[in-house]
Amino acid sequence: MKLFIVAALISVATGANEVTCLTGQDGTTGQCPTGVEVCSMPTFVEYTGFSAGVEYKCDTCAADTKDKTCEECTNAAGKLTEACNTVKETATHTCFKYTYDATKKEWAADTAKTTCNRLKATAIACNKPTATAKSATYTSTGCGPCAAPSVKDTTCVECDKENCNGASRAAFFVLPIAAVLFYFM
Repeated sequence: MKLFIVAALISVATGANEVTCLTGQDGTTGQCPTGVEVCSMPTFVEYTGFSAGVEYKCDTCAADTKDKTCEECTNAAGKLTEACNTVKETATHTCFKYTYDATKKEWAADTAKTTCNRLKATAIACNKPTATAKSATYTSTGCGPCAAPSVKDTTCVECDKENCNGASRAAFFVLPIAAVLFYFM
């Protein structure tokens, strides 16, 4: 019993009850000040990425950011030296973004590809507007599955490969064939 009490006193005296959290923009390990029990980190939004302007830190989220752009966690009992605010493993892929031309009343794929950020375990997903979609019914970056206000297969279609939502390539095959046929007629 005396040994247990001595071990407990040594534990408190050496700061073994201090919490460890990841800190900074890149999430390096840091020892938190005595009394801090919560770690925080930027929120990750699938197909968008980490919230801008939020760092890994010891302590709670800044006012009005909790569960919006910042997440909080508490280290498990007995594991105070293992940071709970771990850096999430991410991956990227690219998709095309579409812009609605109100004059022509049609959608056009941008020439530049959009980088989509996802968790490593999340599947690649892109989307694009259907011919009947309007600017009010399709408001996507092209990354991820169809999301509100889009309606899957009505105003938005999904695909599961990188850059799979590009403009139709049919014209590149049909036009040369039509030109050859026209030439020989």
